[in-house]
Amino acid sequence: MLNGDLGPGPAMAMRVVLGLARVRGARRLVEISSAHIDSCLFHGRAGLDFAERLAELGARTRVPRLGARATWTCAPYQLDARPGLGEHIAWAESNAIVFANSVLGARTDRYGDFLDRRRWGRRPPPPGVSRCSTRWG
Repeated sequence: MLNGDLGPGPAMAMRVVLGLARVRGARRLVEISSAHIDSCLFHGRAGLDFAERLAELGARTRVPRLGARATWTCAPYQLDARPGLGEHIAWAESNAIVFANSVLGARTDRYGDFLDRRRWGRRPPPPGVSRCSTRWG
């Protein structure tokens, strides 16, 4: 993915994920089964430019179970497809993270604003494009 074999969009997403992994000191990435893309904050044109650029480059969600669907909620744990015990996920929103880790027994880190737009697969690529995320902490 990083070398562009899936296209420039996923490669860009993976570069973001690996940059975050380096900063966090993660030793490996893990595949995720669910991603929650918050995107409720508008910090100006740069956030839109980032999302539009990924789309222009062919980035698409790669999370297998749900893919991407509009749910319009900050509480993804109230939806019909909850992650199970020990599943790695990439969720935004403080309440969702606490619920997933403590009540459901799933595992998610806290992803800051803008990072959720690239979380598309493993944790922490953009929640969907790379299907991976960092494992740290």
